[in-house]
Formats: sequence, structure tokens, C-alpha cells
Amino acid sequence: MGMTMRDFCRMAQCCSVTADIISILMIWDAIFQDTHYYKNFMPRFKKLWSEDYGGWVRVVAFWFSLAFSCALTYYGILNAGVGDSYNDSRLGGMTESARVLLVSAIIFCDLFTVAQDWEFPSFQKDFNMSGDVLIGGTFVTTLHCDMLTRLLQKLPTIPEGCRRWFP
Repeated sequence: MGMTMRDFCRMAQCCSVTADIISILMIWDAIFQDTHYYKNFMPRFKKLWSEDYGGWVRVVAFWFSLAFSCALTYYGILNAGVGDSYNDSRLGGMTESARVLLVSAIIFCDLFTVAQDWEFPSFQKDFNMSGDVLIGGTFVTTLHCDMLTRLLQKLPTIPEGCRRWFP
């Protein structure tokens, strides 16, 4: 395939940290939209986040935070171990300590995602939000992705012997 293991691992780390960052931002966005569950938690900020300026504060803040966080972590991941020497820190490479800090930051993202759960650490309460929660970075409550359905409709009919595998 022409890809080294080092490049594949970097790609996997970038995908992992992107998923972590999106999860964290989605949780923050839902918390700041809540006016029922924890109504006394940062009420002025919640008003600014959700209502002021037509809700654009939350949309712009979400996308800016996503772009900045991803750019920062990608830079760290892609510059870790530059060249053949993993201890080369002269031209963009990272020392062993810097690589440990980078990996620690990624692990922190994972743990922070769990710790933000409103039922942490017991996970026992039922959670019912008042009103609809908008999806982070958007003004909608649901996303529809019917591209695969439309693609399957354009394909030729499935042979009779294969229909049991394709509903």
C-alpha cells in the first residue's frame, strides 16, 4: 500500500484525537445549553452561549475550538519523532519528555470525556433534558445522512440468491 507503520500510527492518532475533541466539545455544548438539569451552573454564560447573538456564539466557538485544538494536537503528533532519530529535538522533533506530555494530553482527553458525563461517577440517574439540545456547531437537533440509501437505490437489482444478505 506504500504506507509505513509510522505514518499509519500518526494517522490513527490524529483520528483518535479528533474523535476525542469532538466528543468533548459536544458534551460542553450540551452542558452549556442546559437550563433544567444544572440551572444554577454558570447561568450568565449559558445565556450568552445559547441565546445571545442568535446562538452564533456557540456555533462559532464550537468550530473555532475544534479547528484550534485539532491543529495544535496534529502539529504535536506529526512532529513527534521526525526523521530516523526519535531523540532529535533540533529541527521540529520532540524529546522523549515532550512525547510523553503529548501522549498524556491525548489520554487526558479520553478521561476528561468520561468525567464530563453528568452522572459520573455513579451513572445511575436518569437524564431528561428540557427541550431539544442542538447538535454542536449547528442550529439543528437531528442529522440525516441518506447518501447510502440513495446510492443503494441506484444500484442494479440484487440477484435472487444474494438477497438474504441485503435487506
